[in-house]
Amino acid sequence: MVRRLFNFSGQQKGPGIASGLNNFSDKLVIFLTSAVFLGYVPVAPGTFGTLAGIILYLGLGRLPFWAYTAALAVLIIIAIYLAARAEKFYGRKDDSRIVIDEVVGYLVTMTGVGLSLTGVILGFILFRTFDILKPWPVGVIDRKWPGGYGLVLDDAAAGVYACVVLHLLILLWPALGGPSW
Repeated sequence: MVRRLFNFSGQQKGPGIASGLNNFSDKLVIFLTSAVFLGYVPVAPGTFGTLAGIILYLGLGRLPFWAYTAALAVLIIIAIYLAARAEKFYGRKDDSRIVIDEVVGYLVTMTGVGLSLTGVILGFILFRTFDILKPWPVGVIDRKWPGGYGLVLDDAAAGVYACVVLHLLILLWPALGGPSW
C-alpha cells in the first residue's frame, strides 16, 4: 500500500511526482503535507485532512493556552514551508492532496477552547464551513498570496472566523465547554 501511495501518478489530474522524490526528506514532506496520506482520499480530502487536525488537537488541547498558541505558531511556520515545497512537487497551486493547511486551520479554530466532544464537533463544522465559503478576506488570501503563504494562511483566516463564532457559542451556551485560558 505504501508503495502504491508513493507512486503518486494517476490519482489526480496533473503530473505525478514519483520521479521528483529522490530522498527521505522529499517523501517526508509529502507524508506530512498530505496529513499521513489523508489528502489522497478521493472524495473530500480537505474534510479528511481536518480529521487529522482533530487528532492533533486532542493532544495539544491539554496544553496551557500559552503553550498551545506557541505550538500553533511554530506549526503554522512549518506548514507554510512544507506546503510551498509540496506545491513544487505536485506542479500546481493548492493541490487537493495538500491538507496540512486544513490541519492548521482547525487548530486555529480550537484556540482557547476547552476539550469537549461538542466543542470538537462544532469546531469541525464551523471550520469546514468557513473554509469552503471563504468569506472576505479568506478568499483574497487564497487567490492572491503566493505559495505556502496563501495555501496555509487562508485556512488560518477561516479558522479565526470559526474560532470567533465558536467562542460566541460557548458564551451563549456554557455547556459546550468553557475556554481553556
